[in-house]
Amino acid sequence: MLSLDPRDVQARVESLDWVASARVRRLWPSTLVVEVERRQEYAVWQEDGEVSVIDVNGERLLAERAADHPDLPLVVGRGAGPAAEPLLLALESLPHVRERLQSLTRVNDRRWNLELMSGATVALPEEGAPEALARLERLQAQHALLDRPLTTIDLRVPHRMAIRVHPSLAGGPRLLLGGA
Repeated sequence: MLSLDPRDVQARVESLDWVASARVRRLWPSTLVVEVERRQEYAVWQEDGEVSVIDVNGERLLAERAADHPDLPLVVGRGAGPAAEPLLLALESLPHVRERLQSLTRVNDRRWNLELMSGATVALPEEGAPEALARLERLQAQHALLDRPLTTIDLRVPHRMAIRVHPSLAGGPRLLLGGA
């Protein structure tokens, strides 16, 4: 007991992949108490063919297998893991969008696309992506937008939205506004 340094034990415990923080203290005469806070699984990150579980900061949890966490959101692309935190946090309070989410894909290391279970793609802006997600949630609640036969929802321009209806589900091309 005398030869153990609590700081050394703490450093060794915190070096473990799954440990966020540790607190070590001695209770004399013969007890060493170690309290550990575990890093929480937050998403699955696919990058260059490698799939790994990450925490909220985008750091890989090497001891976790992605196959053991099928309910976690999938984040795809180079550098996507560390950059995903604002979107993942925003999705926690957006149940309509979250339940339809298949993956978050990083585009050119600057913005995001949401791939939905329906096959539709939602293009998010480079700046203000969490706000665009909140807008999408409101549109779903008010107009069931995500339940419609769409291939693309483009939210990259503030205060505007462009949509592309899936041609086979919408009945094919039609004349718009009575013109050509």
